[in-house]
Amino acid sequence: MMPRLWNVRHEQGAVLVVSVLVVAVLMVVGSGSLTTSRIETQMARHDVTMRQAHLAAEYALTLGESTIEQALNEQDLQTRFRDGPGFYHKREQPAWNRCVWDDRDSVETGVYFRPLNSNVPAHLPPLPPPLNDAHARPRLMVEHKDTRTDNQTRGRQYGNPPGLVYMNVSAHGARATWTALSNGAPDDRPGGGVSPPTYSERYPGTRVVLQSVYAKRYK
Repeated sequence: MMPRLWNVRHEQGAVLVVSVLVVAVLMVVGSGSLTTSRIETQMARHDVTMRQAHLAAEYALTLGESTIEQALNEQDLQTRFRDGPGFYHKREQPAWNRCVWDDRDSVETGVYFRPLNSNVPAHLPPLPPPLNDAHARPRLMVEHKDTRTDNQTRGRQYGNPPGLVYMNVSAHGARATWTALSNGAPDDRPGGGVSPPTYSERYPGTRVVLQSVYAKRYK
């Protein structure tokens, strides 16, 4: 009886060891699956963020091109940009490494729409759903690139001759950390701040910049 009892105990010990090994293998496999799932979730979230930023930039780009198309002339185009940052004459646009994409150098597309639950100004179209979130509103910049008049001699005599005007339309899509844009705007950053936020501070995540050259014949 003693040898048999020893064999049973020995077999029970082997089962315990095998069980521990199986549990360890399952833990490793489960941990790997969780890591893979977490990475896939992060990739999916990044893909969604990228698509949102890209769509926002495309929206602003279309808005800029539509503004150029609807303007009667270059003066009217500048008026449509409220004579402020966002419209630049030839070679006046800031260097790209100095663009912060806030009120200092560009225009927020939301200013061309009527705010939610507001009737003033009534002539503006209502704010579309993509622009409801102030943090996600894309920004726009238009620069006069070149003008090719139909008659150079006539142009010297009459000031603004008919011709083809080329504009650089630049659009920026990203999610801003704060809605505060510049020193002149209310600062809603945690703790406020003396200086306006930098580009990297304002847009810490995914950023998309699109640019097109739009030609318009003004008469």
